Amino acid sequence: MKSVNDLGGMKILFHGRFSFHKEYHFSIIIDELSSEYTLGQMQKKQDDILVALEKMGILFHNKQLSWGFPPYTVALISGETSAGLKDFLKVLEHSEYNIQYEEYFCAINGNNAQDEVGEQLKLISSHIKKGKKIDAVAIIRGGGGSSDIIRQNDLGIATEVCRM
Repeated sequence: MKSVNDLGGMKILFHGRFSFHKEYHFSIIIDELSSEYTLGQMQKKQDDILVALEKMGILFHNKQLSWGFPPYTVALISGETSAGLKDFLKVLEHSEYNIQYEEYFCAINGNNAQDEVGEQLKLISSHIKKGKKIDAVAIIRGGGGSSDIIRQNDLGIATEVCRM
């Protein structure tokens, strides 16, 4: 049995029938799942994060930065074997701009993903403070269950992004 936290905080609402069978014991026959319930919970968490960032006075902090002109330097946070990273790098290769990149590898999916992404964001921030030119950060995932992305909906990660 998985707890709600093991599933990335996802909750479901379903209509179903419960039954007891001599051989198979207790069973649930699910007739219908309600995605609105889960989506509503995710939207509430996102709204709570935005309110918290606004209270800290950092919600629009990085919107004050200007992009300048290419070439850009992008920090890429991703898993080393991510299919999404491979696709992203192909796009960069075919870009008309001379976009440079530096890779920061960590877990993007799984129980440690939030902490590892947060650590990489802090590392990138420290590099920027030391004078390293980084114009943008891309957190890239590819593959994995859709519930894994819910873990990235995190106040710590959002705070690090806003403070960059």
